[in-house]
Amino acid sequence: MSDREMEMLNFALKVANNSEKISSVDYEALYPYGFSDEDIWDIAAITSFFGMSNRLANLPICAQIWNFSRWDANLLINFN
Repeated sequence: MSDREMEMLNFALKVANNSEKISSVDYEALYPYGFSDEDIWDIAAITSFFGMSNRLANLPICAQIWNFSRWDANLLINFN
């Protein structure tokens, strides 16, 4: 893994685990590796999205919703 990738992953871990502690110091650490403000936003947004979606996917109710949507899709396919 390159130093650039490692720095990106360190920031992503901080977003996931300690987002309240992110400061301009974290941004400054990424700039020398070629990350722009837009890149930093993307890293944070993707990390946050995966954190949210994984937490929702682990809810027991999600299995019921998933099964319902599969049943509904099959009903529509068989109807035609």
